[in-house]
Amino acid sequence: MQNIVESATKPTVDAIMSFLTTTPNLMNNSVIFNFWLISLGIVDSLFVVVVALLGLQFMSASTFG
Repeated sequence: MQNIVESATKPTVDAIMSFLTTTPNLMNNSVIFNFWLISLGIVDSLFVVVVALLGLQFMSASTFG
């Protein structure tokens, strides 16, 4: 009885385990890679703007009191 249950459930269990333990390589998907590049560019530019505004505020605070 145990062999029958194991042989019947083995393909399903193997498929679930391979699905849960493997991660697809996302760098091969051009759409995801381009989206990542665009997101990276937006975040980098926002970081530069925030640093520039904080520097301007710091310099003007020491100048104007």
